[in-house]
Amino acid sequence: MKRGVLLLILAASVCAAGCSSNTAGNRDVSGSAISGTSVSGSAAEEKTAFRLTTGRGEKADIPDPGQTEGEVSVSLAQFSEDWYYSGDWDWNELSVKERKRWFADLSFAGFDRDVFVPMYGVGSMDPGSSSVVKVLDTNTGKEKKREGDCLILYVIEGADPDDSEEELSELTCLSRAEYIEEGEEKKTSENAWLVVIDYAKGITYRAHSRFMWCYFLQQFEFSFAELTRYGPYELVIEEMYHNEVQAEVIQFDEGNREMRCLFSTWEEDYRDYREFFSGHLEDDYKAVLEYRDDSGISFSKTVSLLDSNYKKEDLDLDQRINKIPDNRIASGEDRWIVDDEYQFVRLWENGKLKRDQIKKATSCKEEDVVFLYSMDQAFVRTQDGGIPQFCLSRSVCVGHRAEVLGNLELRLQYDGWGALVPAEVEFV
Repeated sequence: MKRGVLLLILAASVCAAGCSSNTAGNRDVSGSAISGTSVSGSAAEEKTAFRLTTGRGEKADIPDPGQTEGEVSVSLAQFSEDWYYSGDWDWNELSVKERKRWFADLSFAGFDRDVFVPMYGVGSMDPGSSSVVKVLDTNTGKEKKREGDCLILYVIEGADPDDSEEELSELTCLSRAEYIEEGEEKKTSENAWLVVIDYAKGITYRAHSRFMWCYFLQQFEFSFAELTRYGPYELVIEEMYHNEVQAEVIQFDEGNREMRCLFSTWEEDYRDYREFFSGHLEDDYKAVLEYRDDSGISFSKTVSLLDSNYKKEDLDLDQRINKIPDNRIASGEDRWIVDDEYQFVRLWENGKLKRDQIKKATSCKEEDVVFLYSMDQAFVRTQDGGIPQFCLSRSVCVGHRAEVLGNLELRLQYDGWGALVPAEVEFV
């Protein structure tokens, strides 16, 4: 894939339970533990910690958690945005020796050759953990403390130090043309893996990942959060893909040493909740928002555009610019010269909706003029009563979204049977 085809931006942080991430993601998560044995005693008593050293000059060195005692030392090569923007660093210009720093021996996790490690995160899945990870960044010389005892790795199998950045990305990514040709089916190769190493308990989990790595500026966000209310915390993975947040929630089964996927926007059966939304405009600068899905969730709310950042003068027809002279209108239509940012929402006349202006001003059908824009947030919240929810949030817009009316949140809850399912919808 050519660089720049996929624009991936660091997404907003999910509500975390002692986790951080840096230039690391998953799927199917039906993987299993590969090595290590469980350690008795509570996380609070273990005080297990590891020291993580990262930087351009570091070589990836990740110890087997089943063969370590006391404080563990881990090192990882780390990319810096400053290098990229300064023009001081280019993977394709590095020697093979330098590139090898990003390759790690994870044979204890079931890989028969070194794997490429572009991203990582740290945190803890143990609700009672008091462990701390000391992270030293040799690029800056700064050391920080992070709560946690787990190392989360996004790795690519089948990569070689001789590979260019483009060749590395092709191991997990579809090209833009392929993505469109496949009807935007969410699929990836079998080369991408998520590896979670619990140094407190000496366990390694691994599973295939659906997330795609495309270039060094890309980042995934990792966090642990309580969503099922029993057992280890769940792992939340998030990234911005094509200006749309993609997210996954992974549950850990310590008994069977497995990871399973509770929710994923990458799954083929994931249904974009925009298909259940409808909206329309009414008099007095009002918009009616409705949601009704096949699980029985129903929502309806009337909101005022004046409660957002709109003023009446932004919405009234009489604020339009001069009418085009008749001799310039070949079709004879009554049209307007409109060159201000509110051109798409000037649809009222003294509070009276002029429906005949909707198609002219917005090029939308009346039933499509109120719509949900791309998903820009995925986060964890706690409902009244202490029930955790995983929220997907989309902006509510009119016309060509001169201003955002607010956000429509779809809130998911654990069903007790291995999935996060829709529980409620709210406009905020």
